[in-house]
Amino acid sequence: MGGTTAMGGATATGGTTATGGMGGAVEAGGAVGMGGSVGVTSCSSLTDGWTQYKPTISLQCEGGAAFCTYGKVDGIESFKITKNPANVRQRLENRVHNDYLTGENQFEGDVRVISGDGTCVHQVFKFLMLVAYPQNGGELHQHSGTFLADHVFNKWVHVNTIHDVNTGKVDIYFDCVKKTTMNQSAPSVASGWYNKFGVYNLGGSEAQSEWKNVKFYRK
Repeated sequence: MGGTTAMGGATATGGTTATGGMGGAVEAGGAVGMGGSVGVTSCSSLTDGWTQYKPTISLQCEGGAAFCTYGKVDGIESFKITKNPANVRQRLENRVHNDYLTGENQFEGDVRVISGDGTCVHQVFKFLMLVAYPQNGGELHQHSGTFLADHVFNKWVHVNTIHDVNTGKVDIYFDCVKKTTMNQSAPSVASGWYNKFGVYNLGGSEAQSEWKNVKFYRK
């Protein structure tokens, strides 16, 4: 399925495609990831009763194509940015075209953060941000505030974010365990909120995350 490639002149993939989940995933156990780590690969207790759907997705590179490297091998998507000395804003993210204004929307996937400092790896655009920091073996926070987990670098973490527009709340789960509940903020575009995943921003020389088993659900 193609190896890792540097981005060309365009900042988005030529044809938008939907990501799918790898078959055979099971809750609390599951497949052995690269690097030998074993972890949760689905949370049926969170997704039962939901309808899975497959939105189109486009890849966004900002801050210079020469500094963006994307690859997909064996169902694992890799997003890497290296520091642009011009100190411009940088990102390499999948923009999910699942814009919504009502109901409940759920994002699910497995992330492995390789490197990053103040690097966002997942968004409910644009108020929920899972941000990676390098201390304590790698930490994930909600934005720059709420601590969620440590010792996560180079390990697979199963992520579910559930946004209920009616209650104005979003729940964040790691490996099927709720980490925090936060309040929504108003959408920044008329079409509503939407999901993103990859890497955005870096405080060091590079930032990289990997994603697999990404799925989308709604009620």
